Amino acid sequence: MHRAGPGRDRPAALFRFAEGRPTEIWDRVKRGAVVVSEPFAYRRGLPDRGGTVELRTDRGLRTFPVAGIFYDYTTDQGLVLMSRNVYESWFDDRGISSLGVYVAEGRAPEEVADALRGALAGRALLVTPNRALRAQALRIFDRTFAVTDALRLLAVAVAFIGVWSALLALQVERTRELATLSALGLTPVQLLKLTTLETGLMGLLAGVFSWPTGQLLAVILVDVINVRSFGWTMRLVPSPGVFAEALAISVLAAALASVYPLVRLLRLPLAEALRQE
Repeated sequence: MHRAGPGRDRPAALFRFAEGRPTEIWDRVKRGAVVVSEPFAYRRGLPDRGGTVELRTDRGLRTFPVAGIFYDYTTDQGLVLMSRNVYESWFDDRGISSLGVYVAEGRAPEEVADALRGALAGRALLVTPNRALRAQALRIFDRTFAVTDALRLLAVAVAFIGVWSALLALQVERTRELATLSALGLTPVQLLKLTTLETGLMGLLAGVFSWPTGQLLAVILVDVINVRSFGWTMRLVPSPGVFAEALAISVLAAALASVYPLVRLLRLPLAEALRQE
């Protein structure tokens, strides 16, 4: 159990609800309702509004109205949260596992934490300032998603090689056509501009077409795969930087694909290049 402290209610803004105004939901919680996490609601088929949950209390089975569903990623089994006063009226458990302490204005949190550690020395209690707890949580998140970043780099490399190799093969097949243009009087610089323009436009189109495809895959991942696997969803926030990155990689790979065929053509005798099929 957690307690925010005497005379201080936990702010509703700490939770992000799927629907409804947080202040109204919190008022209902104080009056006896509960809030459940998204995985809990998904695994038990609770509706977005008007749901109830039956819990076995120390007073017997009790049905609680669900005031709201909040996003949570700590467990895929789900959570049920209720007011401390409501909990104490239905359960005989008076134990507290964590206690929130609010520092008075003008006091340094680290100094207060050190004073508490000294006063509680010898007891199995851990005093952690909120700032340090947040930093530790962010470090854990960074380590957790390090694999995701590696997979993203791998996907970018595979996409780059895919575009580059496809257009490279296409340009190699055009050796005879490029040799014909060279025989008609096009200079190497003009051939380079022509092939770079052609492959660049194809890369640009490939990058543009990747936008809706990537967005569709993101929707499937968030609304289908994540829900079936973990019971939770995430908010999709389009990032212009990611779209620009995809476009830049596609155009760069396409432009580089035009270099080798042209260098190869310039090294071949014109007659031999014209004979190639």
